Amino acid sequence: MRGWRWAPVLAVGLGAALAVGCGQQPGPISSGGTASVQHLPFDRGSVRGGMSPTQAFAAIAIPAGTSLIIQLPAPLSSANSRPGDVFEAVLDEPVVVQDQTIAPRGALLTGKVMAAQSSTLTEPGYLRLTLSSLVLNGKTLELRTSSIFAKGATQVRAEAMKRQREDAPGQFAGAGASASRNEAKFSTGRRLTFRLIDSLPLHD
Repeated sequence: MRGWRWAPVLAVGLGAALAVGCGQQPGPISSGGTASVQHLPFDRGSVRGGMSPTQAFAAIAIPAGTSLIIQLPAPLSSANSRPGDVFEAVLDEPVVVQDQTIAPRGALLTGKVMAAQSSTLTEPGYLRLTLSSLVLNGKTLELRTSSIFAKGATQVRAEAMKRQREDAPGQFAGAGASASRNEAKFSTGRRLTFRLIDSLPLHD
């Protein structure tokens, strides 16, 4: 009979212990007794002084279509130019890409005469120019640009000269050599605008 007296007490104690055990939440499982913390890459702070992708592109290349505005230190004329001749030029405006000055005003360039023909009694002279290189920081960079064409206006017509020779052959015997001709000319004060056909890498 004494065993039955203790039965209710044991039942109450066992129930209380089970209730306490079920109410606790399981803790994090960690190896070595220390919880490991992983940081995601996007929760890091930004690095000051970094370069954006557009700025990085501007620093390594001048995009195609960029204008190169130049002036000639010496004039060019169809009277004394030949295809393949090389001429010098200087930038009249800096080349700016993504707010960065890539080539300063006064940077040296070289160009090439693509076509040239001096004037005759029946045809005016013409010139076609293009740029071929740009000097930056002592390094010559090959480039490919659009071309500029200029043509003079005919001032002496063959028919008029023919009539004059027929009317007074002695008076105009040497007119063919001394007649005024209109050549195509590029003066030193004229600004010329070329455009890059291909992007220009600034380093290998």
